[in-house]
Amino acid sequence: MDRHLKPFFEADLDVLTVQERGWDGLQNGALLRAAATEFDVFVTMDRNLPYQQNLKGVALAVVVIRSVSNAFVDVAPLMPKVNAAVRSADVGKVPNCFASKYKRLSFLHPAAQAYQRRTSA
Repeated sequence: MDRHLKPFFEADLDVLTVQERGWDGLQNGALLRAAATEFDVFVTMDRNLPYQQNLKGVALAVVVIRSVSNAFVDVAPLMPKVNAAVRSADVGKVPNCFASKYKRLSFLHPAAQAYQRRTSA
């Protein structure tokens, strides 16, 4: 996930990226096991993760973001759905947050518009 999406999580959630936590070198199962020792919910854009990993043995809820791409402008509009999914996430269930029909959304949150203006200038 784009690290610039971090401010789009609700303020009372403790959010760390894999890089911030120092887990860059961990792969799939090892990453999930490490996350389960410190977190309640794992948010990913890896659509295949629920199919590639046995999540039943991991005490961690997983939320999958499905977007047309993992670019900030495509994912930022999904963040209200992501926050709702994080709030209701249960261990062993994998909610998906996705754009309808995977089309690029034209609506951008005001903060996303400001970011887009700053990066394209």
